[in-house]
This record gives sequence, structure tokens and C-alpha cells, in this order.
Amino acid sequence: MEKQNSKIFEETVVSNHDSVKSILNFSNEINQAFNIAIVNPKPAFKLIKWSLPPAPKIKLNTYGCRKLRGEGGFGCLFRDEVGAWVCAYYGRLQDGTSLEIELWAIYKGLIVLLQMGMSKVIIEADAIQAMELLTKET
Repeated sequence: MEKQNSKIFEETVVSNHDSVKSILNFSNEINQAFNIAIVNPKPAFKLIKWSLPPAPKIKLNTYGCRKLRGEGGFGCLFRDEVGAWVCAYYGRLQDGTSLEIELWAIYKGLIVLLQMGMSKVIIEADAIQAMELLTKET
């Protein structure tokens, strides 16, 4: 590529042989990069599955989403150590970011748990950033 740049910007003459050689070298570099990516692929997603909480804990699963205009909704599902439905709820927000909506879902879930007298809980949410904020040490 260096020779091509010289030809364009410095008006030097590059032979056809040098041009072909330069193109072949460049295509070999691209090919090697793709081969490395194919041999060591980084998954675009992580396969997970729901698992039972250990007794006597309750598992709180939350979900939040938002429209382009900012309004959104959230919901939670509580299940016990055998996977049985304990309770569920949902709510709406007029405005907020995706992260704010996810955090509201978790907050409301914790309120419901306290109202029901349950204190042993495992929280699962699909928002990594929300979970990181909750587990961050100050």
C-alpha cells in the first residue's frame, strides 16, 4: 500500500509487477486475519438457562424494555426452589432509559418481596449493567 500511496501523492511510477505484488500481500494479510477469526471465534451471545434457586430462597427474574420515545415497561416473576410460580407483577414508566427501567423492575421486585415478608432472594436480570451497579462495592 505504501507504494500505491507514493504513486498517488508523490506522482512516482510503480511497475505493474510491484502493484500486483502489493495487492497479493494485502489480500494474504486479510486472509490470515479471517483465518484467525474463524479458528478463535468470539461468540456473539452466551447460552444460558434458568436454574432453580437453592431452598429456601426465592428467585426474582426481571425484564424491562423501552420504546424509542422513552416510555417503557417492566415485569418480574418470583419462583420458589421447585420452580413454582409465587407471584408476578408488571409496571409502566412514562420516560426513562433502558437501564433506568431495568433498575425500576429490580426495585419494585424488592418492594414486593419485603411486603410479602420474604428476605432470601436471588435476583436475575438480563441487564448486565444493572447487575453490576447492584453488586458494585463502594
